[in-house]
Amino acid sequence: MACRKIIRVDHGSPFASHGLGRLSSLSIWWIEQGIEVEFTRPASPQDNGSHERMHRDLKAEATQPASVNLAAQQRRFERWQYEYNYERPHESLAMQLPADFHLCLPIPKGSGRYMLLLAWCRSPVDGGVKTGYR
Repeated sequence: MACRKIIRVDHGSPFASHGLGRLSSLSIWWIEQGIEVEFTRPASPQDNGSHERMHRDLKAEATQPASVNLAAQQRRFERWQYEYNYERPHESLAMQLPADFHLCLPIPKGSGRYMLLLAWCRSPVDGGVKTGYR
């Protein structure tokens, strides 16, 4: 089965706009990279539960208490991101690592950083998200 590149997002300002097509410049960039943008239902955080859980873990483990300065806080975020993606198995991925599903893309505007996206596959039969493949 071929995998589609897809990112599921809510209707927040980084992803949606009130302009033509309701797409932000970030969503347009993803589409230009061949990534399908899938919007959740408005005001439905349960549609993206694993993402909401990631935010809860990030806040609990990497922001409280705050670091002494921005550089120290950024290092803390980067350590947490590495552990979350490369060392910590996830139930939603059948106890595999998110890094096993990552697609690396350079972030726009030449920052030299990379964005890690999960490459999801959808069943052609029922449209459900399937895990455990690359």
